[in-house]
Amino acid sequence: MTAVAQAIGPLLFAALIVWYLGGPLLRLAAVSCFVCSAGLLALGDVTSSAGVAGCGLLCWAGGQLLYRARRGRWRTARAARLLGREISGSSHYGAARRPA
Repeated sequence: MTAVAQAIGPLLFAALIVWYLGGPLLRLAAVSCFVCSAGLLALGDVTSSAGVAGCGLLCWAGGQLLYRARRGRWRTARAARLLGREISGSSHYGAARRPA
């Protein structure tokens, strides 16, 4: 039982770090992937450039999902319908106006 508790402790700590810092770190990784992809494209390596850009796209999407999951804000009507969430905030984020 002690071994299980010792194994869970670092995992919970890592999960906490990812929960709070994961979104910005994934977005930073995405930007660096895009810069690296542009450099590879400038050197003429098209196939590697596409792979690195795809990695950047996945990192950006992961960062966006973590951001939205952490804050509970599903600001677009499409995302709210897809995820079954209620839209919070003002109507200029895509929410339908309610009749008066």
